Amino acid sequence: MTGMAHIRMAEGRYEEALDWAMRSQAVNSGYDANHWMLIAANAYLGHMDEARKHLAALESISPGVNLARIRRGQHAIDPHRIEVLIEGMRMAGMHKSGD
Repeated sequence: MTGMAHIRMAEGRYEEALDWAMRSQAVNSGYDANHWMLIAANAYLGHMDEARKHLAALESISPGVNLARIRRGQHAIDPHRIEVLIEGMRMAGMHKSGD
């Protein structure tokens, strides 16, 4: 389900991405990558309070998380797939590095 959310994010279909991410969240609320979807989709949709709520949840289960660490861990043929998430998480207030 998180993979489907990621595909929808890359396609710019943020409402559908959010729907898939919420389904995934119901099954496994501790999956870091799904929080990326929840944060970014909500940010792109202008739901900043929700995006920040999910950012806080991610930070509680993954202390020290930041955009640079996420980007480093993603080796994709299509860099747009991670960059759309990075931008959404940045919009929600996630820091670029450990600062």
